[in-house]
Amino acid sequence: MLRADMAGQLMVRGVEADVTALAARRTPSFLDMPFEEAIRLFRERRILSADEFYALSDLYRTRAFTATRLLTETLRERAYDELVRALEQGSTFEEFAAGVEDEATSPLSQGYLENVFRTNVQQAYGAGRFRQLTHPDVIAARPYVEYRTARDSRVRPDHAELEGKQWRADDEAWHRVAPPNGFQCRCAIVSLSAEDLDQEQLRRRVDVEPDEGFAAPPTALVEREL
Repeated sequence: MLRADMAGQLMVRGVEADVTALAARRTPSFLDMPFEEAIRLFRERRILSADEFYALSDLYRTRAFTATRLLTETLRERAYDELVRALEQGSTFEEFAAGVEDEATSPLSQGYLENVFRTNVQQAYGAGRFRQLTHPDVIAARPYVEYRTARDSRVRPDHAELEGKQWRADDEAWHRVAPPNGFQCRCAIVSLSAEDLDQEQLRRRVDVEPDEGFAAPPTALVEREL
């Protein structure tokens, strides 16, 4: 999640808005770098002060610990339920183990875990982008933003309604729908120059409600308690 947050910030500052001293060094391979090298590259960009960077690192360290604790509690509850069933019904150990791991009934199914993983990583990436899209230096260089979907058949209807809509970057109206604004949301907000602005798409408000639990900027979503 920390790497995703840094990638989101780098993509805005170093590629999209082009307002960093090292902007010529593009970042597509950032997510493939060894973690220490990725941190070193990010720190070289001087996007965050040392204190800001370590505060961000601490935030994700705490969040990861909390997620692990919650996962452990869920596993314990599931194991307890299966032990009770085994005692009551005379199940074998193999049946007990299969019950704990059963993807069809367990909240720890592959689909569930994938949803948790993707949503948290997307929130972190979105939070990084949001921090930079709302930074004064970026707003000065790119004063508008545009909502873009993945533009395929899987896009949800309410997200499709936002496709191509534009706002002033300093207008808080778009903050409520800054992606991700739902589970496994694949949308993005991109920065625009004054020359990119389409007056017909410019909006002063948002008429679409985000999914329940996502009605806040992604920075707020990753800073709240799990």
